[in-house]
Amino acid sequence: MKGKDESYLYPIQPMWSYYYFDAGMAKDVRQVLMGLYCPDLVAIFFNASGDLLGFEQRRLEFLQPKDGFFDIYDERIEPRLRAWQSELSGPFHK
Repeated sequence: MKGKDESYLYPIQPMWSYYYFDAGMAKDVRQVLMGLYCPDLVAIFFNASGDLLGFEQRRLEFLQPKDGFFDIYDERIEPRLRAWQSELSGPFHK
């Protein structure tokens, strides 16, 4: 089986939503990859061709390490992620 050439674009999709990783599109048609990079939420933006446009991060001030580890299951994380997605696109659409 012959593989695709290296210019082929692969869609990025999360396997499970509870890992705080989402791929979608902002209302200004930038593609967005969002997720948790402790202690921040991050958004990485791409154009339609897949070129990196930049990134933004938002600190989760309540997320502090305990014994060197972050509690990535803190129930306050997902509402912050969803609120940011809503700012970017209405509801975040995939």
